[in-house]
Amino acid sequence: FNWALPKLAHSWRHPDSPSAWELKDFIHDAKHLGTGVLQLFTTIGSSGLPRMLGIDYHHTEYKDQQAGLIPLIIATLKKKPPIQIAIIALMIPVLLMIYISTITGIVHAWRKWGFRHIALLLFIIGYIIMTAAGFANTERFRLPLMPFLYIFAAHGMAVIHNKWQHRKKDHNAVIITRQPTQHTKPQQTTKPSPSPIGN
Repeated sequence: FNWALPKLAHSWRHPDSPSAWELKDFIHDAKHLGTGVLQLFTTIGSSGLPRMLGIDYHHTEYKDQQAGLIPLIIATLKKKPPIQIAIIALMIPVLLMIYISTITGIVHAWRKWGFRHIALLLFIIGYIIMTAAGFANTERFRLPLMPFLYIFAAHGMAVIHNKWQHRKKDHNAVIITRQPTQHTKPQQTTKPSPSPIGN
């Protein structure tokens, strides 16, 4: 940061300097990359199935994709037919489940085996994201990424399932230990009557 902070301060004070233009270009490229990554993971691809079935569909326009999240949702509800809206409603939970399981699998694998055991898969995932994020505006750019996400997603689902099973067993064990025990009255022992022979 020793060289970056003075350069940022100079760019702030002199907005027409070459360093200021470099900073603006960097911010623009970072924003473009971030938008591409967001589109890469959030594009549903609801027009593929209706196109295969010969059903009427509407492809999302580029201006709607660049308008923002809220305008995109409004345009989707207004322009797309009901079959596409139903496909989107079904695909959103599936994608969320895959992404949550993938993050869980990466975190657990990193903690259990270390970075060097999953470095190759993470490099491939990062490389595909960085190369496709600049021009990814349809779901087909996400297809090369999905097999590598499925590896971590499967591991993450197994981790979530095991934790759920352990929590369920612990909960059942607590319920069993908290059940009231039935107190039985001790049986009264009667003293044997003296034998007449002994007398």
